[in-house]
Amino acid sequence: MLIAVLNCGTSSLKIAYRVEEAGASYRIYESDVTHEELMSDGVSGIIISGSADSVYDEDVCAKCDPAIFDLGIPVLGICYGMQVEAHYLGGEVIKAEQSEFGDTMLYVTQDHPIMSAVSGDISMSHNDRVTVLPRGFTAVGKTDITPIAAMVNDERKIYGVQFHPERNESTIRIITWFVDLCKLEE
Repeated sequence: MLIAVLNCGTSSLKIAYRVEEAGASYRIYESDVTHEELMSDGVSGIIISGSADSVYDEDVCAKCDPAIFDLGIPVLGICYGMQVEAHYLGGEVIKAEQSEFGDTMLYVTQDHPIMSAVSGDISMSHNDRVTVLPRGFTAVGKTDITPIAAMVNDERKIYGVQFHPERNESTIRIITWFVDLCKLEE
């Protein structure tokens, strides 16, 4: 099983190590990899990494092929990756009135397996945030500053977290959950 980690600028290597710890192989791709290349490589899931970029910056280096969301395989967006998902799938991303950096308390707003292992503080680092969910998505987590800190669409198998699960012991299990989901889909 191969998980594609799309390198949008930060944490790709750490995410990849967490994928390997969860029992899957990984390959780090540049963010502009085509959906055809991913399918020809036989990927079972895609993780879009974080970045300091904004989805609205014209010169942003982390542009993704929107067709990756129609491949029918699980996709997990981490931090900026969640913003990319929301942007391409019809949600709304805005510059946050207040940036959020460092350890922050996450509140689970709806039961979902992706959030079952989350407890306590999470590691945040973002200037933009999702304010309107794409159609078919449900918010499952929030912080005091970010009303949509995690979103899910089980039908399309697309998930997003505004925080960095690869950094905290209490949230690493999100990557393990995602790898297990990809194994079930094979």
